[in-house]
Amino acid sequence: MSYKKYCLYALLITFLFPCNAMLNYILNPYEIFTHKLTPKGIHHVRRYEKIEYLKHNYNNFNAYLIGSSRVGLIEPKLAESYLPDSKFYNAWLSSANPLDAEIFLTYLIEKTYPIKYAIIQIGLDHAIYPIDYRTANDMQRTWHYDITHKSASDFYASYIFSFLPKGIYDKLETILKYDELPQFEDIYTGIWGYITRERQRKQNPQEYVANEPSFHKPPVRPQDSINKRSLILLKQTLHNINALCAKHHITCIIYTAPIHHSTIKQFSPKLVDSILLAMAESFPNGFWHFAYLNSITTNDYNYYEETHHIPDIDTLTLQTIFQQRPDSAPQDFGIFITKDNINQSLNTIHELESHFDR
Repeated sequence: MSYKKYCLYALLITFLFPCNAMLNYILNPYEIFTHKLTPKGIHHVRRYEKIEYLKHNYNNFNAYLIGSSRVGLIEPKLAESYLPDSKFYNAWLSSANPLDAEIFLTYLIEKTYPIKYAIIQIGLDHAIYPIDYRTANDMQRTWHYDITHKSASDFYASYIFSFLPKGIYDKLETILKYDELPQFEDIYTGIWGYITRERQRKQNPQEYVANEPSFHKPPVRPQDSINKRSLILLKQTLHNINALCAKHHITCIIYTAPIHHSTIKQFSPKLVDSILLAMAESFPNGFWHFAYLNSITTNDYNYYEETHHIPDIDTLTLQTIFQQRPDSAPQDFGIFITKDNINQSLNTIHELESHFDR
């Protein structure tokens, strides 16, 4: 080894790595460590936090809201109002796909945690790109070490010794830029919600919609097919979810999230039909579908931005699922799909969507 290389390595070992480790621990960019040396940021490793919380509180719950952040705004008490013998926890996870739902259900069952109901939200965009976060290199979305079967020391060490420039930058920006966090999270119920956006939206809805950049992006060419490997994985995952629910006598209510029209338009009707066919084959008891162009999903006033709808839409979604929707609600919102009516349902969806621009 040359003298220059030796000096460089010595410098890295002596200064850079210890400084990086200290910075990671003090700033705590992904809120892994329990100290309070710095204020909390907006990035949390929810696949770790929620498993860790349930390890000590699982007996408080017998029902779960499962899905991505789109399901995360639902107050457990709202779901409990339709199922009086339930005690819900909102187990939403960042960018959760159907594989995450299977992993989470499997964990609850293996741990023999009480579970009677599961309301499972599937985002079509996340279903098309199934990622296994047990192995993906994603520090914000990695699973708890009890699920990945890594040692706890290795898990925490990765957040000490890894280089986390984006996480550190975002944490510093949060500390320096905001007097209050722009959103909140409640580990006790599992929910999250916008603070700043909700205030702005209520103060002036017209101005909010006019100035939200995600509502005014140029259209993109829709994706026409799903990767064959991804489709096989999706079908197997959906089948496994249904099998877990059936075998362990869990009442599973499946629905597709009412995603914003700009997201719906990223995928061709042909591609969406293939996903719905896979779901119809996997869930013999049927599922509710909301992710198509309708009076709700085409109205920007129902969304904070192109990714998340406002809580009122969750209320309407559950009212529809439990058949308690008011007569004043849009009649084109929500279709119950089964294996027997799938072809008729697809025709109905295409007919409803024909009234809106694609």
